[in-house]
Amino acid sequence: ETLIVLNDRNPIVRLELAWNTSVSRETLQKLIRDPDPTVAAVARRRLIKSTDEALKIPSF
Repeated sequence: ETLIVLNDRNPIVRLELAWNTSVSRETLQKLIRDPDPTVAAVARRRLIKSTDEALKIPSF
């Protein structure tokens, strides 16, 4: 299902996928190479945010 959406010709469909919080890191990595610059930028931001959240060190 994700593969079908990744290959959809409509960039709005791919943009929705990039904003979807349940999308895997692998999918976001594919979307950062999207030909639509907005889709690629959103995917890049989401990937950075998910990486930052994964690296957070708990404060004492």
